[in-house]
Amino acid sequence: MVIDGFISTIAALLATEICSAARDYLIAAHDSFEIEHRLMLDWMERAPLLKLDLHQGEGTGEAMAMQPINDAAGVLDEMATFAEAGVAGKDEPVQTQARNT
Repeated sequence: MVIDGFISTIAALLATEICSAARDYLIAAHDSFEIEHRLMLDWMERAPLLKLDLHQGEGTGEAMAMQPINDAAGVLDEMATFAEAGVAGKDEPVQTQARNT
């Protein structure tokens, strides 16, 4: 869940107090102007994705955070593992060919 701003952060804080495992599923979109918002993020041990000091509301920080979140999810979902890409592991010697000079 992407949390954005003061009110949604209160809801997220309550959720983590009810079920501490919920913390692992929270992404803080941004660091709001309100000091209380920063204190709640600290309490939940969540670092904001963006440092914006927004005064807005209306989900502005969340909207701005969605592109990097989607990009990161795409990398995790679509990037090949070393094994899939045929990259040698640390236990496998890398075979090199002698260059003709």
